[in-house]
Amino acid sequence: MRSWYFEADGDLLASDAPEESIRFGRVVRRYAYRGRDHQVLLRKIEQDCPDLAIVRVPETDKDLLRKFSTICDEVIVADCQVAYSRDNVRLGPPEPPRDRTFEIREVTEQDLELLDSIVEKVFEGYPSHYSANPRLRGFRILDGYKEWARSSVSEPSGTCFFWLKDRKLIGLATSSFSPTTCEISLAGLLPEHRKAGYLWHVGREVVEAVVKKNAPTTVTSVLVQNKPMHTVLSQLGFVADYSFYTVHLNMLGRLRGDRTAHGSRKS
Repeated sequence: MRSWYFEADGDLLASDAPEESIRFGRVVRRYAYRGRDHQVLLRKIEQDCPDLAIVRVPETDKDLLRKFSTICDEVIVADCQVAYSRDNVRLGPPEPPRDRTFEIREVTEQDLELLDSIVEKVFEGYPSHYSANPRLRGFRILDGYKEWARSSVSEPSGTCFFWLKDRKLIGLATSSFSPTTCEISLAGLLPEHRKAGYLWHVGREVVEAVVKKNAPTTVTSVLVQNKPMHTVLSQLGFVADYSFYTVHLNMLGRLRGDRTAHGSRKS
């Protein structure tokens, strides 16, 4: 469930994407790259030969974006995000709540149908990197968000939170824990609450919950154009570490139907 970009401690991380492969009916692989030798990444993608490569690369590496066109027939710069981190050991919990009508509670298996409905409302029309790829139009992108949110409930390393105000549900956030890090991934308010000034309050609640779970560091990423969220993260003690592009590479001649969705060739 974790965002693979944060796991790329070395130059290159490559992994299968079975859920996306099944959903989109083509072989999808994910790559995260932070190195200087572009050929390492380009050779790896060509060797893997996916139908769709989803690659995250530093925003500063414009030269790599140009080189992608040599191995595929379409390069789509699908989004640009800023990666943030918070040192929970040094900073401790956030400041006390300014409004005690806000609270969060952990989502349980009994909440899954409700979770699906909230995800549907929160992420309807969300400008994800999937929606930027014209070859994925017509697919139910929202189903992927539902699976992702559900996995944060079912997986031992995950936690999903409902946000509440006056005990009424107003949004959600998903998280995933490792021994050193908690990553906040999906998060959002219901449409009717987005302009009510709630962001700091619900963000504070999540940070406090993560600190109570003894996560040394919290990480997250935000679309570069989401200025309100950048402001709130700064107020909560997060530091911007780097920016990255999510790039979709629609590969040459790969969509011929000669592979199964899980990545092996048909016999």
